[in-house]
Amino acid sequence: SFAVSSLLSGCVVWGHVGTSTGTSTDTDTTTSTSSSSSSVSISSFSPSFGIAGTVVTISGSNFSSTTSSNSVAFNGVSATVSSATSSSLSVTVPSGVSTGTISVTVNGSTATSSSNFEVSPWSSVSSNILTSNGIYRISCPSSTTCFAVFQADNSSNSFFMRTFDGGTTWDGFDTGRILLSTSSSSGSLAGGFDCPDTSTCYIAPAINQQIAKITNASATTPSIGDVGSTGFFYDIHCTSNTFCYAVGISGIRRTTDGTNWTSLTSPAASAESESEVFCTDTNTCYVATSFHTSMYKTTNASATTPSWSTQTLPDSGVSDLHCSSATDCMAVGTGNIVKTSDGTNWTSVTKPSVSGTSTIFNGVYCFDANTCTIVGNSTTIWRTSDGGSNWTNQSIGSTNNNYDLSCTSSSSNTCYISASVGIVFKRSSN
Repeated sequence: SFAVSSLLSGCVVWGHVGTSTGTSTDTDTTTSTSSSSSSVSISSFSPSFGIAGTVVTISGSNFSSTTSSNSVAFNGVSATVSSATSSSLSVTVPSGVSTGTISVTVNGSTATSSSNFEVSPWSSVSSNILTSNGIYRISCPSSTTCFAVFQADNSSNSFFMRTFDGGTTWDGFDTGRILLSTSSSSGSLAGGFDCPDTSTCYIAPAINQQIAKITNASATTPSIGDVGSTGFFYDIHCTSNTFCYAVGISGIRRTTDGTNWTSLTSPAASAESESEVFCTDTNTCYVATSFHTSMYKTTNASATTPSWSTQTLPDSGVSDLHCSSATDCMAVGTGNIVKTSDGTNWTSVTKPSVSGTSTIFNGVYCFDANTCTIVGNSTTIWRTSDGGSNWTNQSIGSTNNNYDLSCTSSSSNTCYISASVGIVFKRSSN
């Protein structure tokens, strides 16, 4: 789940190569084959990351204003120059490219960048479900089966979309339910969506409606019906097709049979609103709040009246939360990342930053205590393999916003991202 700050006012309820910690620039010290005054030089290039098809602006000196007279290569692979001046080239990253330096050759003089253009392991997977709106939620119970929801064009209803072939083809169904709550005061608030297996999905709407359950989710025509509670929800998480927690303005709701929902006493203060929930099993659940530094944990989540302990976060506001075990969790928000390694104490994590990426983080997934991926606005994607001490920039290099993230097991390492303008990205390697 995620928080889209540009759309929200007053509540946060949404949200391979080259390691970077802190701020990075695209400025290069160029090597050249010639030392004459007419030698070509590269001073910078932007963006410094992306995939095939990304348009990169290369700045420098002594380029040719005749487009065809400039030869550009990304790690040895020839690229197409679309426009040129003596100090700037507009170049499209070629197919088959890998991470490496950029070279520009003009009249026998060659300049090579001192830093690499980083090629992301993510790629866009085609979708025959066309929408100009965002795909706000995605949940993938296997490496080839993914379910997602988006708000339909010219409709207040959300659509349920799915793929069974790893994202090559999709089909979709009108759920008849409203995932978003839209008002002039609060912007657009997304509800929750989770699919614990390839047959079952739950939609917890952000508007005052009943929670919807999709059964036979992989059938030709899935069944969509209302279950349990009516309310305003921001997130839902299920450990099985019958055990789920849902949170939002309406407090905390729980089902242990997949149909009947119980309203639980909220541990949050009256001024707080539960925005995120994650349960590692039927005993341990964490609940985060929006714009507050409180995290709540229960270790008897199945009890008639669960007991909650209050934990303090070093930063306020959580957009997404994921735990790889009952004690190892990471949470992200608007410019902050926090984690716990003992299930009790939370510490701040170094926030990765590089020119052209965002520090508004909307989604997080951790395979284990050390290996996590976070996503955010401006197609921001970062991955850590040491618990957040260092981050690798895997951003795509476009301006779309990444809203949600879902991965399968660490062995397959397959992840999917739902993004704005109807885009889904996929990664099948590190």
